[in-house]
This record gives sequence, structure tokens and C-alpha cells, in this order.
Amino acid sequence: MSESHLQVNLDGTTATRKTVLWPGGKKEQESIVRGLFEHNNWKVSEINNQGGSFWKVVTSCNNNTLKINLYISSVRDEDRQPDEFKMQLGQYYPQKDEQGWITLVIGIYTIAEENKQPQYILSGYDRSRYDFSSNPSIRGTRTAGLQKAYILGMFRTDKSILFRPEFIYYFIENQEFLFGKEIQKTSSFVRISTDIASDNQTKSYLTAIRTKPFLLLAGISGTGKSRIVRELAFKSCPKYLQDKDGTTPGNYCMIEVKPNWHDSTELLGYYSNLSKSYQFKKFVKFLVKAKLNPDVPFFVCLDEMNLAPVEHYFAEILSVIETRKHPKKKDTDEVDMSLIKTGAIVESKYFKEATKIDDNGNERHKFNMSDKDWYEYFFDVSIMSEGEKTQIAKYQYERTLQAEGLTLPDNVIIIGTVNMDDTTHQFSRKVIDRAMTIEMNGGKLSEMYGGSKNLEYLSEEEQKKWQGAFHQRYVTADEVLEAHPNEANDITEKVPARLEAINKALKGTPFEVSYRVLNELTIMIGVMLDDSSEEGSDIDSIIDKAVDRILLMKILPRIEGDSDMFNLSQDFQRKQEVKYSNRLEWLKELAPAIVDENDEKYQQTARGKIQEMIDRLKNQEFTRFWP
Repeated sequence: MSESHLQVNLDGTTATRKTVLWPGGKKEQESIVRGLFEHNNWKVSEINNQGGSFWKVVTSCNNNTLKINLYISSVRDEDRQPDEFKMQLGQYYPQKDEQGWITLVIGIYTIAEENKQPQYILSGYDRSRYDFSSNPSIRGTRTAGLQKAYILGMFRTDKSILFRPEFIYYFIENQEFLFGKEIQKTSSFVRISTDIASDNQTKSYLTAIRTKPFLLLAGISGTGKSRIVRELAFKSCPKYLQDKDGTTPGNYCMIEVKPNWHDSTELLGYYSNLSKSYQFKKFVKFLVKAKLNPDVPFFVCLDEMNLAPVEHYFAEILSVIETRKHPKKKDTDEVDMSLIKTGAIVESKYFKEATKIDDNGNERHKFNMSDKDWYEYFFDVSIMSEGEKTQIAKYQYERTLQAEGLTLPDNVIIIGTVNMDDTTHQFSRKVIDRAMTIEMNGGKLSEMYGGSKNLEYLSEEEQKKWQGAFHQRYVTADEVLEAHPNEANDITEKVPARLEAINKALKGTPFEVSYRVLNELTIMIGVMLDDSSEEGSDIDSIIDKAVDRILLMKILPRIEGDSDMFNLSQDFQRKQEVKYSNRLEWLKELAPAIVDENDEKYQQTARGKIQEMIDRLKNQEFTRFWP
């Protein structure tokens, strides 16, 4: 080894000196390996060296037990460059997986200075990338990467994931995510929803959410609107966020809307001149929780959303939802399609300090808090699971709340439940235009039996399927065209024409649609193309289904009026060469004829809903979407 290699110091700086390897004796190595796994209440119950770099380790915490086949060796200097290192396993290397055991390939770098306790940085490798039988050495680790991992806690390179030992359980839990395998899974992820959804109604929820994560569930009282939101949370909640009683998933937040809400303070909080601090509300705290658990869908249920005027208390959020876009990656102009960002909901200035009253009644102020600190400020650390603590530890050195404020996390799904009766407020077209509306008719009463099983946690394998089913891939129509070039011409030619025909039937009314509806119709087509089981699926059929859904979710809910609004004069019919005497009859003819003989459960179609509106107009001289 070189006497002058660039090393990391215990204070985070670098200096040139000889590389120090971890001990050669198995007793000393066993002590170090045990120390890597024993922290945060985890205890090693078994540890045995199988020869060379191969160890078998069994570690447990509460009811969790991990069996690990560990291959570990020193990260040592590489002669080619003064800041380059390599890891070499020798004759003991992973050849095949053992059922029930996790395989880990780890390099261990030692930071050692005279008369000081050594510290370690671990290098986790994606074993599927390397053939250790033909090339036992992995080169390319650099001093700069080791330094960043030591300072930040974790750092990803093109060769490995570098991290401090306290992050080893996070690494074990999230290897696929950390190695970027979620990018390779894009095509399979988008088909998950068709595998897990057992009926068209559930598929409708998933398609709507992936088109836009703001839903309105409308229907008569008792049809299970809020229950649906809880069901989705139960299905997708990971074990580390599950409550012991099995009543409220950690990724679910119920907010009961009150009739006296006339501004956003009940949701977003407010700055108190009395306490000279910002008063954070339940909704904001939940968004912070979602932000630090980005791989889990989080559900906000605004129960009885229209008990108060939605435009009054929800205006800021409606505006922020419309700022959604894929950001550019740091230090490059390349768009990061894996993220969706919005403008700030709560400004960064309110995350500059936190105020708490201690047990003696004294005011305590905290400054320069990390995202992890804010999480612990909002939620009781003493009742967090070890998995949750490990997850938020990743954000120990992140200060995005302080720098950017709180944006709307892209894993948050807002669902409002609404009753349309004399006790509630009507929705303005502004709100309906920005939401995906689903009318719930209750279905068959006999389907209630057995429904309690839907409010139970699933196995880890099933959870992960549901977690992927809510991911939003598109924000703009152009992204759909880029993702599906073979269908792009059909989409650009046929989809605008369908909406223009609908607008012609609605011309002269306040119900015509605009670019937002065209954009979201195109996104829904993209979602349906992603879900289609075969390449080259019938684009016309998909467009028909999407137009049917958009009519039901975005266009028909805006329509209401009396006979004068919908009747067409004979003069108009003659000039426009229209055979219909009523706009709704014309609109019904434009709606796709959707028939799904495979779905035994009742699912409403746009044609059926328009006929219902026509019948109401004939009977009452007035009609609307809502019952």
C-alpha cells in the first residue's frame, strides 16, 4: 500500500497518509461486525465466520429478525490514482442466494488517526452488477465520495452506496431504490394497478389518482366514501408506519371540515403575533411526514369537504396543485422524470426556527433545524418504530424546508368526500375543473359483507404492489407523447377533435372545456396505455374509455341548468345542421358507447349519466350532474 494516499479525517477534512485496513484477526473482525449491526435496539443473536470474508449474522429488533449472509472486506488504496480505492473479497464471494437470507456485499473503510477511536464508512455493492469469480476486485471508489458519505451520512456513486454504519438498516431495506432499480421497473410498475384492482371501480380510482392526485368522491350518505380512502391507505401502508391497534395507518390523515372555515388557516396554519411563531396545523405536519417518506403514498381525507365553501379555505392548495412539474436535476438541464415538484404551500421563513414550551413553562427556541429535526418536532419520537427512525435519519443533514419551504409532496393524494344536499355548499366550476370527480352510487347492498377485511394491513409483497400503483408519471400532455411515440399521431389528431365536438355541443353555455381538460385527458390516455397488457393496444378503444371517464369526472359535473339552457332553436339546428333539439341529447350521442361485459359490478358510463340528466330535465325542468 502507498504511504501517501488521500484519506478522510475524523473531522471531515482530508489528508495524505497510509491507508489503515480493518484488523486481520477474526475476533477483532467479529467485534466490528457486531458493532455495525447493534444499534437502535437491534441485537445480534448469532454471528459466525464461514471463512475469509463470509459471515453469517442474525440480528433482531422487537418482532423483526434478519438473517444476513455478509461478505465484507477492507476498502484499500488503488495504485492507479492517489485518491482511488478498491475492495476485494478473495476466494469467498456470493454465488447464489440462500432462501430466507439477505445477501450483503460490503466494503469497510477505516478512518484512523493516532490516539483516537477509529470510525468506519461502509460501501454497499449491487451484487448483480459484478462477477466476483472472474474479477474479485471492485475499483473506482474515490476519497471525495467517502468524505461526502462521512459528512452527509450517505452518498451514491456509480460504483456503490457509501454510508455511515448507522444507516446499514436503511441500506438493507432500500437496496433496490438506492441502486436505481426503480427506473428499470417503470414499465412493470405502470401495469401493477391492473393486477391488483379486482373491479373496474377500483381501477377507476387508480387511473384518476395517477392522472391527478386530487379527487372528489360524491354520493349519498353511507356509500363508503371516506372508507375507500382508508382502504387505500391500509393496502399501501408499510410495516414501519402501521399502528399497533390496526385502526389508523400512518399514511392516512382524516380532516373533518367545519362549516365555519372561511380561510386556509385551519389547514395551513398561521403566524401568531402573540407567540411570535408559526402555528402549524395537522395538514401541514402530515405533509412533512409524507415528504420524508417519499416511497409511500399518503392519503388526506377531507371529510364533508363542502360543508364550508371550498374556494375559501382551499384556494391556496388549488393554486399550488396547478404548479406541478418535473424539476431539473441539480447541476444539469436534464429533467428529472422521477420527481414532481410544486410551489411552496408554507413559506421557508416559517421554518427558520421552532418554539416549544418546556416542562417548566419556559419558551425554548430552536434554530437551523434539519428536515429530520422538524419531523421529530411534529411527531413523538418515543412511539416511532425503528424503521421510521431509520427512514427519517436519512434527512439528518437535509434542510430543504428551511431553504425552499414546504411544497406539496408528489406522494400525497388529497381526496375530498362530498354530499350534495341542502346542508352543503355547491362546487364552483373552478374547483371541479381542478379535481377528478367520482360519483359513488353504493353498488349492490350484498357487497357490504366481507368488506371489513379491506381495512386490514397486507403482506409486505402486496403492500409494495399497491405503493407502486399510485405513482404519477405524467404532468403534461407532451410527456405522454414522448413516452408513447407510436400512438402520438393518433392522440394529437383524434383527442382534440373529440373535445372540439363536445365544445360545439356546449357552445354558448359556460360549460365549454379548455386546455386543462385536454391536458388531463391526454394524461389519462397515457396512464391507460401504460396499463395496457400488450404493446400496440387499440388506441381508439383507449381514447374512448378515457373520453368516457373525463366526461364523468370533469365535464358533466360542471353542467346544470333549466330547459332554456339546453334547448336548441330550429334556426340553430338548421344553420348548424344539427338534428338534436336538446344539447344533452347531442352530448349523449358524442359520448363513447362503453360496454364491459366482464365487469359484474355496476359502473356508470357517460351515456348513462347523460340520459339520467335528460330524464331529470324532462321531469323537473331543471337538471344537473348531482342527484
